[in-house]
Amino acid sequence: MGQRGFWDEQNRVAKLQQKKPVLMRLSEAIPWESFRPLLEKGYAQDRKSNAGRK
Repeated sequence: MGQRGFWDEQNRVAKLQQKKPVLMRLSEAIPWESFRPLLEKGYAQDRKSNAGRK
C-alpha cells in the first residue's frame, strides 16, 4: 500500500463528516441515567482501615 495523497485524506474526512458521530448514536441508544444508582452505590463505600494509604 502506498502513501496516501492529500485528496485521499480529504475524501476520507468528507465521508466521515457525513456520518452521525458515534457518541451521539450511543447517547441516543443507551439510557445512561439508569446506571446512575449503580454508580452512586459503588462510590459510596467507606474505608474500613487506612492500610495502604500514606
